Amino acid sequence: MKIIDVLGPINTRGGHGIIEKVSCDDGQTYARKTFSLVPNHSISAHVVDKCRSRFIREIRIQKQLQKEYIIPIVHYDLSGPFPWYLMPIADYDYGHEIELIRTTSKQPDGLGDILNALEYLHTLGYVHRDLKPGNILYHDGFWKLSDLGLVTPDKDITDLSITSSNEWSGTVIYMAPEQHTNFKHVDRRADIYSFGAILHDIFGNSTRLPFSSFSCSGEMGVILEKCSKKEPKDRFSNIGILRDKLLYILSKGPATVSSTSQEQIEKFEDLENFNIENFTDLIFYIKEDDVDLNSIFKELNNEILDKLFSVDNDLFIEFSLYYVDWIKKSSFSFDYCDVVIKLIQNIYDKVENNDLKANCVTSAAQLGRSHNRWFVMENVVKMANADIDENLAFRIQIEIEVEPRNKSNFELCVKQINRNKSAYHNLIAQAL
Repeated sequence: MKIIDVLGPINTRGGHGIIEKVSCDDGQTYARKTFSLVPNHSISAHVVDKCRSRFIREIRIQKQLQKEYIIPIVHYDLSGPFPWYLMPIADYDYGHEIELIRTTSKQPDGLGDILNALEYLHTLGYVHRDLKPGNILYHDGFWKLSDLGLVTPDKDITDLSITSSNEWSGTVIYMAPEQHTNFKHVDRRADIYSFGAILHDIFGNSTRLPFSSFSCSGEMGVILEKCSKKEPKDRFSNIGILRDKLLYILSKGPATVSSTSQEQIEKFEDLENFNIENFTDLIFYIKEDDVDLNSIFKELNNEILDKLFSVDNDLFIEFSLYYVDWIKKSSFSFDYCDVVIKLIQNIYDKVENNDLKANCVTSAAQLGRSHNRWFVMENVVKMANADIDENLAFRIQIEIEVEPRNKSNFELCVKQINRNKSAYHNLIAQAL
């Protein structure tokens, strides 16, 4: 690919690079990021070489990562003193979204996308370390992370000479306290602090000082306080826990919870003492007519599921069948779908009952299709892939053949994530 013309600067910079809009011989326009640092009276040639190495490393890492989560690299040239790469031109960054939220009172969009992308990085052992609105870009229908120049493995960080503790340490107002004092040795909880700072941009009304704790009014204040604890060990330990609590709060409507539902919900608040008698009462309650299942099931998180499973396996299966059936009949916010699919996956992984597992998969496929959520669709394929037990695959095959809607759900899931039916177990693929 050749660059035909430089059309002008794009009003942003990133990690010692300049960004320009260019046209190429494929007829498309792209954003070109070029390393631009040169030695001067305040920057030695040694530092420039280290930063150039970091820039090249950013390209090599970003090139390997999934485009659903990370802004993709289209082409690059690492030769010479000023390496560069091409990426798609984003529609806008998350600062634009925050401004819309603050000025129009619109509901926050994209928080689930950001959390999914961070979880993806953390799963690979990376920490972004420079998460801020300007590094979150809207492209191809999703919010994605960019500017990975500060990404570094979560393990053996001390062995890396490429990162200097006092250089290029991110944007201060979004940085976790430990990044100021010990930049090399941060872990994924630094990204959780930075994400909390973005939430404060959205929901907070007070000035935020660098490296400080912060909060806001209401239930969201609890989330912000937990994200911004001074000690990393006191923050959310991982993205999954943060996602569950945040998207649950955002999904809650103003509906009044009945007193009987509230009694059941309050039992979840004392999980340590939740016993088989409580579980039996809960099952009897959700079997009743005209029960407010929304209030009960929207309280669920993975911690509660883990407890229910430990109390009694048979009751857990019965409860979970009601839950996945409720999912098929319900509608959720776009981001809350990510919470639901994680709960479905948790149930699926815990049990050996093929009836429940098949219902988990068909429920997830319905959720993915009805909400057009690719993150859900990816998990559908994982739960129905070529390596699953043949008896389970046969059970899913039956569900597809007896219910036409299931067939279209499974077909759309692979189509939307650019896969084909061979991604499924061959028995499932035969039914499509």
